[in-house]
Parts: sequence; structure tokens; C-alpha cells
Amino acid sequence: MRVCSCIEVYSEGYYGKVDYTFGEKAISALIGHPLVFWEDTPTIRVEIVKGEPELLVKKEKLGRLTLEFSPKLPESQNILHIKETTGGENVLVS
Repeated sequence: MRVCSCIEVYSEGYYGKVDYTFGEKAISALIGHPLVFWEDTPTIRVEIVKGEPELLVKKEKLGRLTLEFSPKLPESQNILHIKETTGGENVLVS
């Protein structure tokens, strides 16, 4: 039910045709759901987990410190797909 509440109108085409899509909140609603599979490989279960980025502190030349997040998340993206095992996939939701 939480996922269904995330359905959004994608476009309204000719002759009253309406297309729908899931917003980003749908992925968050799927965290921990036991029945998520890849569309192109429906026999492989996907585990969607909530994750947090790690802050890395690196020492550069001349003792200078730099900070960066790992994994790196593109500026316009809030969800990151990370393959963690050979038998399945995980999706990290930040």
C-alpha cells in the first residue's frame, strides 16, 4: 500500500492516454520488502536497504587533509544502486 501511494502521473498523451510512474519515494517504501526482483531477471531477488554514506578523511601531500563521501553520489541523485553479492543485488537508499 505504501508503494501504491507513490504512483504519479507521468504524462497525458493523445486520446486521454495516461502513463504512470513511481516517484523516488517508492524505493524508500520498498526498504525491507521480501518480494522485490529485477524486471529483466525475475529469478533474482533484490534486497533494498537503507544506507548512509561514509565520510573519508585522507591525508594528502604536505599534511593537507581532504574529506569525501563514499560511495560518491551524483549531485542530482538521492538513490544509489550498489551490487554487493553475486547471488543478489542491494539498492542503497540515502
